[in-house]
Amino acid sequence: MGLSIFKETGNRDSVGKAYVNLGNAYYSLGEFKKALEFYQMGLGIVKETGDRDSVGKAYVNLGNAYRSLGEFKKALEFYQMGLGIAKETGNRDSVGNAYVNLGNAYDSLGEFKKALELYQMGLGIVKETGNRNSVGMANVNLGNAYLSLGEFKKALEFYQMGLGIVKETGNRDSVGKAYVNLGNAYRSLGEFKKALEFYQMGLGIAKETGNRDSVGKAYGNLGVAYWALGVREKASDYFRESLRVAKETENKDLEGTAYGLLGGECHLLGDSKNAIEFYQQCLSIAKATGNKDLEGNTDGKLGVTYVWLGDFKKGIEFQKQCLSIAKKTGNKSSQMCAFENLGHAYWFFGDLSRAEEFLKSSINRMEEMRVLLQEKDEWKISFRNQFKTHHNLWYLQLQQGKIMEALSTAEQGRAQALVDLMKCQFGAQSPRSLSEGLPEGIYTFSGDTSSPTIFIAESDESVNLWLLLKGKKWYFSQQKLSQTLENLT
Repeated sequence: MGLSIFKETGNRDSVGKAYVNLGNAYYSLGEFKKALEFYQMGLGIVKETGDRDSVGKAYVNLGNAYRSLGEFKKALEFYQMGLGIAKETGNRDSVGNAYVNLGNAYDSLGEFKKALELYQMGLGIVKETGNRNSVGMANVNLGNAYLSLGEFKKALEFYQMGLGIVKETGNRDSVGKAYVNLGNAYRSLGEFKKALEFYQMGLGIAKETGNRDSVGKAYGNLGVAYWALGVREKASDYFRESLRVAKETENKDLEGTAYGLLGGECHLLGDSKNAIEFYQQCLSIAKATGNKDLEGNTDGKLGVTYVWLGDFKKGIEFQKQCLSIAKKTGNKSSQMCAFENLGHAYWFFGDLSRAEEFLKSSINRMEEMRVLLQEKDEWKISFRNQFKTHHNLWYLQLQQGKIMEALSTAEQGRAQALVDLMKCQFGAQSPRSLSEGLPEGIYTFSGDTSSPTIFIAESDESVNLWLLLKGKKWYFSQQKLSQTLENLT
């Protein structure tokens, strides 16, 4: 109605702004192509009227629409034009928001360190201008960058700050997005039930506001949480719902992510053929959009599937591509997984020495992330419990005849778990020998024992016993679990 009146009165400036506002309305509903049309019409008119501030804002809005459609490089161009005009007009609020949006584009392209810099610049400016919703979402975006860089504690702190601020402003859409991002952080720590709660809250708000894009993202995340909790049928439904919404909204990045989730489901169900098809669809979209993080992670998943099929050369090739991209983006979680998967691939391939090297590298990356959790011992426990890397490494070392190194590795993993548990439950201070010097590398026993000591470690296949005696003497015994069970009958 307002647009019709402005057209009748011939107020071109108001017509242009009305088109942009209509674009905002369609954007909030997840109708990005429709939003794009209105933004372009609005941009044409405000250019004609010479309103530079409105031109700059229209560029940023166009950037948002292109980013939501998965055209990240195009989005980057429009954000840069918007930032240039905001600087020229001296609109500090627009400058701050443009920096944050530029950060979003770099984040989508997997350039997390660049995104972090831009978010920090943007946050500083919007704090200065007093735009509370922008301050809240800048904090949430900073959380995203820290999460991608493996700094989970920092990510959680920024998410919680951001959530508190957007709740205060009453912006329901921003609150919903903050909940989903908090869910992502808890999921990365292995706290899937907590993640599930936040995803459900985020989904409820996205449905309430009508934001289809946020609904689709929440569906995918809920699927991952339900799968981790063993509720597979529900997880499968959510993966498919996420793909359906992605296609409806024409969000290519979300579509690629959904294909990746469906590929993971097929792989875990033993359907390698369909897993590879879904992963290839995901990889194709990731390359087209420029999402390096999604591309690298999908390379890693393809690598795992090919190793599972016995095609070790192809599996190793994909894992190396995954590792290379993860090093460029700075994604420590992806590096840790790539190192571990390369270790498994070389192990199956028969190159046990290379396998050991990669598993050690995976443990080192894991420890880098654990250390950043600082005093949050319950998070350290949930994070570490997701992985069996120490277990796999000591068992591999046994296969190479490295008996005492295997014991050192097994005890290192148990010592860390015990220290975290004691501090978490009782606040007990651990001895320096346990809490310090873990790793680099894997520590070794070098001292003598004052009395005979027995160490036991179990694997899926065997019970392993080490007997340490005075004079640095030791004995090792391994009994297959099948034999142990026979002896019990």
